[in-house]
Amino acid sequence: MVHMDVKVYGTGTSGHQMVSGKVSEALKNAEIDFSIENIENVDRFIKDMISSVPAIRLDDGQVFEINANGRFNSSLRKAVQSILKTKDYGAMPKIIVPSDLTSNAMAQYNFARKIAQKMNGVLYVSQVQNPDGNQDSAGRKKLQDLVDSSNQDWIGDIVKEPFAESLYFQGDQYESLIEMTNHPNTVMVLEWPLRLCKSEDNDSSSCILQLINEIHCPCFYIPGSFEKAGIKKVFLMAHSLNDNEEAIRKAIDICMLLEAELTIGYQNEAEEESLALALKDKLSSEGCPVDIHFMVIENAKQVALPDRWCQHVDCDLCVIQKGEKNEVISNTLLFQMLGNEKKMFYRAVLLLS
Repeated sequence: MVHMDVKVYGTGTSGHQMVSGKVSEALKNAEIDFSIENIENVDRFIKDMISSVPAIRLDDGQVFEINANGRFNSSLRKAVQSILKTKDYGAMPKIIVPSDLTSNAMAQYNFARKIAQKMNGVLYVSQVQNPDGNQDSAGRKKLQDLVDSSNQDWIGDIVKEPFAESLYFQGDQYESLIEMTNHPNTVMVLEWPLRLCKSEDNDSSSCILQLINEIHCPCFYIPGSFEKAGIKKVFLMAHSLNDNEEAIRKAIDICMLLEAELTIGYQNEAEEESLALALKDKLSSEGCPVDIHFMVIENAKQVALPDRWCQHVDCDLCVIQKGEKNEVISNTLLFQMLGNEKKMFYRAVLLLS
């Protein structure tokens, strides 16, 4: 990892200390290796050609001057974001938000923003509408306006809201999205329905289902009717508890993030019941902070049918897994769950990679 040297110039005022503290906090959160030096000597200001303070100077010579007169907060936020961007935001989680920027997309975007806040992540927002992967000037402006409005803090807050970046894909947007999901610590948030097409295919539905099979990170699917109340109840159909502890751990992490309770469904078999009791004791001994319930699902081998899930479970988010062994994940099922408003049994779906 490349080391970053940061110099913060000022006269020791509260503003100077605020700048130094916010820069240090951001770099630590991003796990970027850095050292910071606070400089209060006027002779150094002159030598380093600093015209006003507070100011920040990076080892590559870039200087960020923090403005006063009502622009202190916004200029500090812009400087911190620019500094993080030089290191591609370090280890901060990346929340990818492909959007058609329609009215339905606001539910998706608001959810992604909430996830970014809780994960201390950065939003990457892209307009995906034109099949050729290029955006017209109106679309680019709409996207940039959304990102600019996001890169602001509430009055009284200083560098607290998530950072947002706009993505402009050159060429095939579909392949570019797939490539981004290869990066570690990445989450995708998709709206449903989303008008996304490959350059050679104008069928949006088939393209989305193909995307589902090819992405390499966890992906949330947020319907346009998603309510602001958020997610309080999460359901995971584990089928075989013996083979699904990793998925259960991931679901627990999600529940911790969302401050939600978890229900784990399993097959009505004797060995599964004993495994459920053992797992419950194990999680309890580990001090698991999530409220976890276990539920026997009758006829679990047919539980892939959405109407059967609806009969058994009341939840806001359904967690499903990719993989041939899991009968739950199928293109037909996901399309039924997300594509038909009359069969929208879950307000959101999380697909684990």
